[in-house]
Amino acid sequence: MKRCILTISGAAALVLFATPRTAISQVSNVQYTLDVYVAYTGAGTVDDKHKIYVVLWDPADFVKGLTITPLAIKSTSSNARTVRFDHLNKTPICISAVYDSSGSWDTRSDPPGGSSMGLYSKVPGRPALVQLDSDTAARIDLSFGDSVKMWFKTAAK
Repeated sequence: MKRCILTISGAAALVLFATPRTAISQVSNVQYTLDVYVAYTGAGTVDDKHKIYVVLWDPADFVKGLTITPLAIKSTSSNARTVRFDHLNKTPICISAVYDSSGSWDTRSDPPGGSSMGLYSKVPGRPALVQLDSDTAARIDLSFGDSVKMWFKTAAK
């Protein structure tokens, strides 16, 4: 039996996109809104087939290095755009992004090998916690290029 083991070049966490699924955590009844301005500065073209995916994570799970399910995933087919997440009920959160260079990612599996990744951080390689406020929409800017890529290797289980 084979399984994929995620390895990432650069300083990013090893679990950024392990087995992603679109879901929203059921932590509280408070509703939050988040606007993520995402810009891909790499060599690829962002279009209807090669999208940018913005992924929200629970920080408690995100830093443990385990296989985790994202809180939410949304995409944009235009570069340098704002992606809005409404009705979030978890704070704080971590945010990452991936450019689908193959045009084949369905978000139910690992992103394709070689996909470019970004992580919202204040210190390179460390996820920044984004604290949401129920009274106003939070806004963050996430810009990333081709310096961090997704790579996988196959290992026997």
